[in-house]
Amino acid sequence: MILLTALLVLNGVKSLLTYLIPAAYLSDSIIAVLQGTAGVLVALVYVLIFERMLQDKTVDTKIQ
Repeated sequence: MILLTALLVLNGVKSLLTYLIPAAYLSDSIIAVLQGTAGVLVALVYVLIFERMLQDKTVDTKIQ
């Protein structure tokens, strides 16, 4: 479930950046990979934060 939502986040960021960056700039090779790179980084941060929240939740339930 977490990985599926991470894929949704990745595609959302990629689509948003593709929409915001003018088409003329997409011919540049560095700008063309920017959307995918930013999407992967945001998805990675999302997964790390979500996993940390789940880990903290399990630690709290073990203490109680």
